[in-house]
Amino acid sequence: VGSSQSPDGDLIDCVPAHLQPAFDYPRLRGQRPLVMHPSR
Repeated sequence: VGSSQSPDGDLIDCVPAHLQPAFDYPRLRGQRPLVMHPSR
């Protein structure tokens, strides 16, 4: 778990995808998270 601070001061906690509890749900097992790329 890592934390970072956004430019406006909010703290954002980052959890590795393989540790996300949502992916333990039976219908989501084996799924991969959507990777968002910043706009260019």
